[in-house]
Amino acid sequence: MKILALLLSFIICFGTLFACAEYKPYDIINKDYIIIKEKSTPKDLREEFDKKMIVNNISGTLLGDNEYIGTGMTIKKTEKKHYKAVVMGDVSADGVVKVNDAKSVLRCALKMIYFSTAQMIAADMNGDSHVKAYDARAILRMALGLENLSEQELASKDIQESIRESPSVAESIRESESFRESESIANAKFDPILKADTKREISYFDNVLMIGDSVSVSMSLYASGYTGNCKFLTSGSLSATNNEWSTSNSSSVHPKINGVKVKVEDGCAQINRPLIYIMLGMNEISMGLDSSFNKYSALLERMQTNCPNAKIVVQSVTPMVYGSTSTTSVLNNTRISQYNDMLKELCAEKKYYYLDLSSVLVDESGYLKREYCGDYPTMGIHLTLNADLVWIDYILTHPVPGF
Repeated sequence: MKILALLLSFIICFGTLFACAEYKPYDIINKDYIIIKEKSTPKDLREEFDKKMIVNNISGTLLGDNEYIGTGMTIKKTEKKHYKAVVMGDVSADGVVKVNDAKSVLRCALKMIYFSTAQMIAADMNGDSHVKAYDARAILRMALGLENLSEQELASKDIQESIRESPSVAESIRESESFRESESIANAKFDPILKADTKREISYFDNVLMIGDSVSVSMSLYASGYTGNCKFLTSGSLSATNNEWSTSNSSSVHPKINGVKVKVEDGCAQINRPLIYIMLGMNEISMGLDSSFNKYSALLERMQTNCPNAKIVVQSVTPMVYGSTSTTSVLNNTRISQYNDMLKELCAEKKYYYLDLSSVLVDESGYLKREYCGDYPTMGIHLTLNADLVWIDYILTHPVPGF
């Protein structure tokens, strides 16, 4: 009884926070995905939409006429035109919305698991192009048949009695209790700072895309033998600001993939690694902390949109060496430290990870250690091979959880 009361209060409290995306049955999404009603069969599809359509299940075999079409199944209209089925709320590919679907969506929101594009569409209940805890709550209500009830109706004695007497509610309640525990984790304050852990093997870098300016270029040029199959998207003078320029601009400093210039967010999608490490800022802090921060924040948003399943790791901007001739009133270690604090706050808000690289490269006064500076005393910002090796070791000893 106590668990039931908790479940009901959970559903009621969040009843007004979501509305299902405005999709109708047989809407085509992004040219390759088709919305299918829950518990629809191939027979229903042919009668209501197109007589010639056939359906293959996830394993590629023909789906029976009276079997349910699930998310991710292939619907063939012609030999050349295929669609992927999307049943809103169904991420388990069985065509039925259940409590377990809500639990899976919550795990995806926590970035504990990753979804296919079809599953992402099915899970995005409010159509905002993100999978969040409130999508999981919406699916939970669907699974219990409560999505069309008002808060007053949900709270009524008659509805509570009918839920209690439902043949499937006992199992749903048991599952929902664990769902609530996971949901509380999702809503807990996120600590973005990567912590020390068991050192990972070099194969960890098989998951990594490294993005950055000339500070990161040195790793790609001189330390690539220590980073396994890491991919690099780096370029001298790169910043979040000039990344917004056209790649055909004569002043473009965009990184290249196979000799072709790309914007960072597009390169992320092309390379498609589950871990994206990025360090930018040195080339634009002098133009103003707020303007630089806003450009960087917008870039990170575009990267996450293009790579919804990737975990983004923002690396602290590294400090300048004592005596650097590049030090000015608008570019100095105090400003760099302020900028890094802003990035940490952003990571906590947006649930990006933060790698405090500066902490292992500075001396007792907060300057880049002299032995780690590769261009002393001129620019005083670039790193030596030894510094790159410290950086690599720090990544491997402060890994992203789950990798």
